[in-house]
Amino acid sequence: MSKFSISKGGWIVVADGEKALILVNDGEKFDPRLCVHKKFERNTNSEAELLSDRPGRLSDGPSPHRSSVEQTDLNRAHKKKFAEKLSDFLNQQANKNEMKELVIVAPSVILHALRGDLNQAARSHIIGELDKDLTNHPVQKIEKLVLE
Repeated sequence: MSKFSISKGGWIVVADGEKALILVNDGEKFDPRLCVHKKFERNTNSEAELLSDRPGRLSDGPSPHRSSVEQTDLNRAHKKKFAEKLSDFLNQQANKNEMKELVIVAPSVILHALRGDLNQAARSHIIGELDKDLTNHPVQKIEKLVLE
């Protein structure tokens, strides 16, 4: 597993499709001390926005026959919406120059979604990415697993 050195004030984002922690290094580069800056959790009330009352139908051309459309994959839709919310926050913070360095730790699906949604300002702060789900680990363990 890759480990990173992050300067004082650098951010580590630990995320999955359900929650995210924004951790800030309050220590020094070679003596890090991570503190929770912000927490994000998925809004479970948004399920109604993603679900319709029944599957849709598509016309099969000039015939009167219609085919059904597969129901929305709620889990995938929730993860995408969550990644969009997180990347919006990171974009805003990068535009305000609130972060120095950024390390993103997330499963590949979330990493991919964030890469697509982060603006150039946020991407310019990224010093590393780690394809791992560490959201259920305590901050001290995250520090040991991610930082040198």
